[in-house]
Amino acid sequence: MAVLEYWSFVMSPYSAKSRLTPPRSGARLATHVYDQLKLQLLDGVYAPGEKLVVDSLRNDFNVSKQPVMDALRNLAADGLVEIIPQVGCAVRSYPRSEIEDFYLFVASAEEIITQFAAVRRTPELLRELRISATRMSQLPAESAPGELAAKYRQANREFHGIIHQMANSEIVTGLSRRVWDLTDFFVHALGAANAFEDSFEERHHDHEEILIALEEGDAEKAGKIAREHILHTGRLILESS
Repeated sequence: MAVLEYWSFVMSPYSAKSRLTPPRSGARLATHVYDQLKLQLLDGVYAPGEKLVVDSLRNDFNVSKQPVMDALRNLAADGLVEIIPQVGCAVRSYPRSEIEDFYLFVASAEEIITQFAAVRRTPELLRELRISATRMSQLPAESAPGELAAKYRQANREFHGIIHQMANSEIVTGLSRRVWDLTDFFVHALGAANAFEDSFEERHHDHEEILIALEEGDAEKAGKIAREHILHTGRLILESS
């Protein structure tokens, strides 16, 4: 499977039907609930601090209690929900200071990853990245009102995912998944989706500049642009909260 096709598959939203219909294999029920509930959290279906009631989730996903409990424990490990003993489970809330720290960390990490990518780039991955950037540029024209933020999230994950593959570091790619889940969570949980729609052109310009620097093999420039791009993301989110 081509890299672009892989990331399109991994990052694409499930259909409404698949969100409600569990797999037939009992062993996969917890994974199914985890995947679908995580997508809902990343899409902002639940607000920070909102309670997640196990019995309601059981009915939503047509499963028993255990798969829901297992899924919630995994989501708690991801930092998306919080399980409070003897109280229940709620969508995780973060103080402003922690979000600021988070984006400083992510900016530094993405700077290094993008520098790796500039050194280890391949013609195939550069082509895939160019295709991804081109597809992203067409989103405003293809999106109905209110759809751009969700489509941008998917396309943005695809674009940066290709850069991570270009960095050719399995451990870095694995660690980055949780980081990007939290980034998407903050965008919607803190009401920043509209801000991202309004700043689409600026953010797409950043992607183009990163791509050009990668094509030129300029690790320092590519890393610097990536760092500023992520810091800007953090500012947008905090200003919207």
